[in-house]
Amino acid sequence: MTSHHAKAVFDAAVTVLPESPLPLQRELPPAEPFPADALGSLLGNAAKAIQVKTQAPLAICAQSVLGAATLAVQGHADVRLPMGQTRPISCYFITIGASGERKSTADNEALRPIRRHEEILRQQYEAELPGYLNARDAWAKQRDQVLNNKKHYPDVQTKEVALKLLGPMPMAPLNPMLICTEPTFEGIERLLPLGQPSLGVFSAEGGQFVGGHGCGRRRSPARQRPCRACGTDSRSGACGPATAPSFCRAAAWPCT
Repeated sequence: MTSHHAKAVFDAAVTVLPESPLPLQRELPPAEPFPADALGSLLGNAAKAIQVKTQAPLAICAQSVLGAATLAVQGHADVRLPMGQTRPISCYFITIGASGERKSTADNEALRPIRRHEEILRQQYEAELPGYLNARDAWAKQRDQVLNNKKHYPDVQTKEVALKLLGPMPMAPLNPMLICTEPTFEGIERLLPLGQPSLGVFSAEGGQFVGGHGCGRRRSPARQRPCRACGTDSRSGACGPATAPSFCRAAAWPCT
């Protein structure tokens, strides 16, 4: 190829402009309307009523209603899968919204009946607690007498008969907590045997929950076991570490 030929090819070449950089994220399409009618008349009307009262987006209100409904029923039923296995109906919800979109307000409205029921359980717990403590102390004192009295119970057989007559230790009233925020797995493990059959984990700040003590990076992988809970909104106490008291009068709601 001669120089004249190369120059002719170069002059005939089409000028190509460089492409502009492509965005790292594609533009999201407009969100589809939340299918509130699919919630049924009870939950659907509740979500619409909360929207009217709070003026929050319907999707946020529906998330709050679904979380509260899950907490209400997950202790009473399971779901049977097509292959015959049984699984809990506990659900996980994450609501993403800008500050001021009334996420916590919608949660508070949906959880109002549960908090009211939790208050009734708390009053019942406080009424039954003194009687239980007296019965427990009396049982423990009587048990010590049986074990330490060698005159009336000189051998193992007589002690076993007396202990059978004494019966098992009195049962404590159930812990009234239904909702907690930012728990640890050990805290939930400790609370469930002592409390209600259904517990909701509700956190108004998803980052606070995921990056908190229970899910933080410093948490040992051996302790990062999965647990079943559902919930959202933070108001006061939490399940806390296993070394902390597990009773809390008010608590909160999945990550919003």
